[in-house]
Amino acid sequence: MNKKHKKRLEQLTDILAKEQPMVSGAVEAFYPYDLVLLLQHHPQIRALVAEIAASAVITVPSEALPLVAPVASNLVVLSELEQIQQRLQEAETDKQRAQEELRQLREQWEALEPEHERYRCDLEWAQSELQKVQQRNSELVVQTQNAVVLPEAVMQLVKLLQAQPSLAHAWLKELPTAEGELAVKVIAAVAVWRGIEALWDCLAHISKQQKLPVIQQQQQLLDAALALHQTLTGDTASALVSAELDARYDAAQYERCCGRSGQTIAQQCLPGLRNSDGKLVRKSLVKTA
Repeated sequence: MNKKHKKRLEQLTDILAKEQPMVSGAVEAFYPYDLVLLLQHHPQIRALVAEIAASAVITVPSEALPLVAPVASNLVVLSELEQIQQRLQEAETDKQRAQEELRQLREQWEALEPEHERYRCDLEWAQSELQKVQQRNSELVVQTQNAVVLPEAVMQLVKLLQAQPSLAHAWLKELPTAEGELAVKVIAAVAVWRGIEALWDCLAHISKQQKLPVIQQQQQLLDAALALHQTLTGDTASALVSAELDARYDAAQYERCCGRSGQTIAQQCLPGLRNSDGKLVRKSLVKTA
């Protein structure tokens, strides 16, 4: 509203306040736009119009409709405009409240972030420690199993050696008479790979000398010694290599325990020996035909 309209509204307000009749010559002339000013800006008239609009439907004479219709239309528009402005203000208030809540949440998150990082580090450390404990438990299980198997395997070797004193002397050189000392010497011998190779060499010497396969007890001794070596060292790759009967003789895999004739494997005298690297370190002793 410009200054001119504002001044006119003040004049109209004074006229209404004096309750003077609007007679020609008594007051300043009343123009149509004066009605618009009063309807838009005079509080009492606006309240009165709003009250009329909210009341029951009033029957208006048909001759007055051309005058009343524009006024009513303006009132409806003004009422809707006020409602829209009110909703906009409420929406703005809600927006400001939401922005404030978001700001507070961000501050809380930033305050908690170092704590979250500490928890993450603690969790990673705990997971690492758990893996170590699980690994240690697995090792203890293996050790426990070995602890149960070990005495029995050692005593089996001791009994086989006691039954074959000449072979025992050839392999271990000095043979203790006490069973406990012999058990310790057996463990020391099979704990290293050269001890297994030494036992194989002793058996091969006997087989070549007699020109016969090793006897069952000698084979059992070799089997038991290799099994105990694997238990003590965790070596699962080493193994005895059996000859394939009726196969063609191959000097890279086999060695004749007697004679030099024949090209077909007829009999195995002593199985070969493969180490933990998968290398054939002792060829199978065989007879050929």
